[in-house]
Amino acid sequence: MPKSYSFLVEEKPLGGTFCRGDSLSRRRYLQNGKLWQKSEVSGIRYFNGKNVDLGDTGFYGRDLKTIPFKEGDFVEIAGYDFVQLGIIRKMPPSIKYMTPIWERQKERCKEDRFWLSVHPDDTDDSYSVVYYDVQKDGKIGYGHTHPAVVDVLPTSLPVPKKMAAELRRRVKMQEEEYKRYWKEREEKNNEEV
Repeated sequence: MPKSYSFLVEEKPLGGTFCRGDSLSRRRYLQNGKLWQKSEVSGIRYFNGKNVDLGDTGFYGRDLKTIPFKEGDFVEIAGYDFVQLGIIRKMPPSIKYMTPIWERQKERCKEDRFWLSVHPDDTDDSYSVVYYDVQKDGKIGYGHTHPAVVDVLPTSLPVPKKMAAELRRRVKMQEEEYKRYWKEREEKNNEEV
């Protein structure tokens, strides 16, 4: 019998239909059954049931003391049927970071009810990760993703030095691209003014 990598428990509402992948809460357990991480931010966006508490869909930030990683750590990203090696580029947003965002959100909602439906949600409870990928043709590729906190786990095997060096290099490349993008955007905005 194959070994289990981890266990993902998703709480789902009863009494109606909802989108595939949506859940009220998510908990990830390691092979040994120990709770690794949990997210209690509801991801239920559409539900046709009645008299069901769908939980709070707002993400207010993570207490970074509950996060076992730091930027630059190697991690594994757990998918439903695969695992990818990656390196953390950015941490999940902290409570301190999210507080002014929510304060702006409250002001926007006073001005326009549209903003009631647009707010930080379960998708914001994530890392920014540069990952290593073996493509169908056997070539090595690298990408960038924002996996949920519950889907990021410690590496199960040592990371080879060559692969580690390339992942670090890719993080630096992304940082440079990000800075260049914001600089160009700022210059364009200044030209328009």
